[in-house]
Amino acid sequence: MFYEIPHRKSPSRPGQRAKAAFTLVELLVVIAIIGTLVGLLLPAVQSARESARTSACTNNVKQLALGMHNYHDAMGRLTFGSGTTGIPSWTGDQYGGFNGMIYVFPFIEARDAFNKINPGANGGNAGGATNQYITIPTTLCPSDIGGTPLLGPGSYGRGRNNYLLCYGDKWSWAIGKDNSRGLFSAGSATRFSDVTDGLSKTLMISECVRPTPGASTPPAGFTCTNCSPSINAPQNNRTAELNANGGSPSACWASWTGNGYSSGNLNAVERSAGQAQSFGRAGYVYFNTVLAPNGPSCGHDTEVGITPPRSSHVGGVNVAFADGSTRFILDVIDAGSNSAGEIATVGGGGSRFGVWGALGTRASADGVGDVP
Repeated sequence: MFYEIPHRKSPSRPGQRAKAAFTLVELLVVIAIIGTLVGLLLPAVQSARESARTSACTNNVKQLALGMHNYHDAMGRLTFGSGTTGIPSWTGDQYGGFNGMIYVFPFIEARDAFNKINPGANGGNAGGATNQYITIPTTLCPSDIGGTPLLGPGSYGRGRNNYLLCYGDKWSWAIGKDNSRGLFSAGSATRFSDVTDGLSKTLMISECVRPTPGASTPPAGFTCTNCSPSINAPQNNRTAELNANGGSPSACWASWTGNGYSSGNLNAVERSAGQAQSFGRAGYVYFNTVLAPNGPSCGHDTEVGITPPRSSHVGGVNVAFADGSTRFILDVIDAGSNSAGEIATVGGGGSRFGVWGALGTRASADGVGDVP
């Protein structure tokens, strides 16, 4: 018969203390400290990520500006803002044609995308092109993570982009290269020698935000132009554009409350800036220097309207000047008075919209000094 010998705990050595576990209070304190450290580090990580995204966006703007310079070297002029062919002429209307930005694609290693769009074969209306809504990485800002691409049939949202051309400090739309006070307009053929305000003080390219699709119907209190249920109705947030007040800076500014518009007729998502990259309608192509950066946008896709550059960066927008340099322009830049009226002619003197307005003009002798 076998008997189990009970296990006896060895006595501790003299002076040796038994190991103690963490108490519940100590464990909670450690967890609280770790949570606090994570809470402190997370904003820093997010800030570092946004800084990297902003740098990538700046690089995109720089590449497009260098592409414009290469185009100018090859053609002796900048591309038009919007038009029907690769030559400086305008034979269509404001509802068709191509965005001049796509003519820079061959100069930024995107010739394949340009060939697929094939503006020479598709005539004066980008809507006839099989691949007219191609999106390329260089024209997408990585900070703009919203703006879900539209997948509806015939949707312009397939040609997303985040960069626009400078129309100057005017907001009226008219056919003809002499309407704009900026570098670009319909059928324009601006040469660097035409920029008497100085290349380093004349804006060329800046940003826009892609619109965010909303519910199947417009938000309460709003109507929506050319909206299809569940596809084109926008959210009423900072990515939306108001269809009204495109000819009044003060009315456009007053319609904006907080992070949205107070009431009115919103543009459809597919008819807002940031869509239909190759299409030459004014609302897809241009920004102007009337309201300060990240201000409200008022106008329709067939009009220039009040269309300040807008970005997903905090406090400002990336821009490229005509000399190819890039800067981050703050929202608080002097933009004059919202009640100022539009100058009737291109050679009408200094801008009425402060330093910001002056930076948009090419030949108005504004005398702008260093950019703040």
